[in-house]
Amino acid sequence: RQILDRLVGFELSPVVWKKVPGGKSAGRVQSPAVKLLVEREREIVKFDSSFVYKTSAIFAKNSDEISAKLNKDFANENDAREFLESLKSAQFTVAKIAKTDGTRNPMPPFTTSTLQQDANARLGMSARSTMSAAQSLYQQGHITYMRTDSMNLSNQFLGAAGNYISRTFGDDYLKIRKFHTKTAGAQEAHEAIRPTDPSHENVAAAGSYEQRLYNLIRSRTLASQMASAKIARTNVEIEISEHSEKFVANGSTVVFSGFLKVYGAAKDEILPELTEGEKLDAGEMKARRTFA
Repeated sequence: RQILDRLVGFELSPVVWKKVPGGKSAGRVQSPAVKLLVEREREIVKFDSSFVYKTSAIFAKNSDEISAKLNKDFANENDAREFLESLKSAQFTVAKIAKTDGTRNPMPPFTTSTLQQDANARLGMSARSTMSAAQSLYQQGHITYMRTDSMNLSNQFLGAAGNYISRTFGDDYLKIRKFHTKTAGAQEAHEAIRPTDPSHENVAAAGSYEQRLYNLIRSRTLASQMASAKIARTNVEIEISEHSEKFVANGSTVVFSGFLKVYGAAKDEILPELTEGEKLDAGEMKARRTFA
């Protein structure tokens, strides 16, 4: 630090005194920080930005929507606009379908941390509102204690959940699982966050924070004891009449729903069943300018 101070501070400080009114010194931290800012600003000034226009479309099959992207980018707005205009009279046909079979396993039941994360992602609830709603549900006896690191479920609950799943969805949907926390120092005095009665659906006014959060907890817990979903990863090429370009849709088709019956996928695009040669109705089409 002393060497840096002599190399940087001693040489630069006299310049600061002359050029900056009220300036006192240039130290080890300030000077390198200013240098980084100056270098980044010079990079921004020198940057030669270039754009492309990426085209996307929404296709419809009955009540299902299919999102697809064009396999070609346009260099300027005029080309993109001209292409979009030409699509007004075009016909769209499923040209090719490629599938890869796979499975998806359910997530474990909720801990405090995963409940907050999922409530935010799926319901848009903050950590504070999540814990407030969970506290209310716990005090009313609808869920187990909401502050826990444990993913364990009692044998009594597993039996009740198994009976409910078999009775409601059939034996093919049942697969009893036991989860264990791997985090060092985890507090496992309590069970995972779960409903006290898996068959109990309504606990509060419809649409309230408590009911929405309870639905999330109940569906996640039931899903953890259900069979894996069988998924076909699907790539669909959609042919455009009188054009060589194609729209491409990527997603999944569900072969066997398994746990997705109660706890749907949050990320992947679920595609409807399609057949090659099938005509599709076009909905919204747009081109968006992005950095190349």
